[in-house]
Amino acid sequence: MEDQLWYGRLPELRQTKALRRNLLHLLLIVQLFALLPLTSCTAPAPTAVAVTGTNVQPLLLSLAEEEPDLAPRMIVQFSGDAEELAAQVEALGGSAINYLEIIGALVIEMPVSQVATLAAADGVRWISLDAPCLTPAKMTANRF
Repeated sequence: MEDQLWYGRLPELRQTKALRRNLLHLLLIVQLFALLPLTSCTAPAPTAVAVTGTNVQPLLLSLAEEEPDLAPRMIVQFSGDAEELAAQVEALGGSAINYLEIIGALVIEMPVSQVATLAAADGVRWISLDAPCLTPAKMTANRF
């Protein structure tokens, strides 16, 4: 008799599982719509930091504040004409040292106080300090 009762309730149990699954899906959809106003579909308003600092290595910006007369060797990645960028660097009191054609960059020496001005120039993608490149063999040789 108990077997018949359980077997008789099987379609009812299936409906209950389907109803729970549908309610869970509905709850997830409602939660997603509740979170929708928290997202923004518009771009944030530009700020002074975004204009002057997003394409400059943060260490260079710190150096510009602490020691503005320092003129370290830097790498400027850009798109456009190398000679035009070299002329801009010279106009800012720097000098172009080498053109790295394979990565589209110019090695320069320039006062760090002028880095923000150069960063705002058309075509400048990234400005960073020049640093020595070490191969794994050199790194392990220098460790011991």
